[in-house]
Amino acid sequence: MDFTAGMSNPWHSEGAADSLKNILSMADSAGILPKLNVLETEDNQKELYQTLPSLKLIRILKEIQDLNQRLHRVTLDIQRLCQDKEMKDITNTEVLEQRIAEVQQMNSHLEAIIGQKSSLVARLQKPFVKDFLHVEAAYQQYVCEALPCLVPTVSNLPMQLENIDWGVQLNLTNLEYLPVKSICAWA
Repeated sequence: MDFTAGMSNPWHSEGAADSLKNILSMADSAGILPKLNVLETEDNQKELYQTLPSLKLIRILKEIQDLNQRLHRVTLDIQRLCQDKEMKDITNTEVLEQRIAEVQQMNSHLEAIIGQKSSLVARLQKPFVKDFLHVEAAYQQYVCEALPCLVPTVSNLPMQLENIDWGVQLNLTNLEYLPVKSICAWA
């Protein structure tokens, strides 16, 4: 059984002008409004909106409702933008292309490693492939202190060997042919 079939819905507005006319006609029939032909002119309706407190309240409530709707739209836009920002790394094509390039580069690097798997396994099983020094544990501290002193000599080793070879080949009997400046440089 439908009780609302013959009644109109009071919350359903057929238009702001109709609602205002209904309110004004009710106020007119109750004798609250002065005897004006209120329903005919829009100027009278605007004037009543400005003077009657109940109509001011209705106007303010309507403005609040409009502002709330705008606020809701802005809030939805902000939420959408935040979601877009959060999802950018999944949905943005530039970011996806960059990630695809990085994955392809990593994939080619891993393929190269897999291609050299046998040599890597061999190197890991025999970490000392080249010659190395056997030092007993008691002398390791002394070797660690001596190695930094040996580095400059070892780095200049070819020049040091040339100097030694020149010194061996030098004939001291031919010193008279050397210029005086070079002899002074030796001293």
